[in-house]
Amino acid sequence: MDLERRQNMRFNIRDKAYAADLSSDTILGTIVDIGNDGLAFLYSENEEILEKFKAFSIYVPGQGYCLKNATFKSVYEIHHEHITENNEVRTLRRGIRFKTLTGNQTKELEAFIFYHTTTI
Repeated sequence: MDLERRQNMRFNIRDKAYAADLSSDTILGTIVDIGNDGLAFLYSENEEILEKFKAFSIYVPGQGYCLKNATFKSVYEIHHEHITENNEVRTLRRGIRFKTLTGNQTKELEAFIFYHTTTI
């Protein structure tokens, strides 16, 4: 995986939002930041499903899917340790770049960024 430099502004997620596989209705991980060209999310270190999915969707609890079946390219994956009061949870952070979005997907992404993010 070649490391690519980010060219667009990133936004923090204000509300809980998840990267999901719409075809299997599976939550893949928690989105931590997003931009017009891609996003980053955290997921469990032992999650093997990520290598199998080819498109992802953004899921917001109580609202459903905000962006559906966007194709992507993985840009990076790094270890990210999150420590809770009870124990240490090992997670990975994955950055993905959107491939070509349809006009409707672009509108869905812009609406998601407008309603669910804050500037970093």
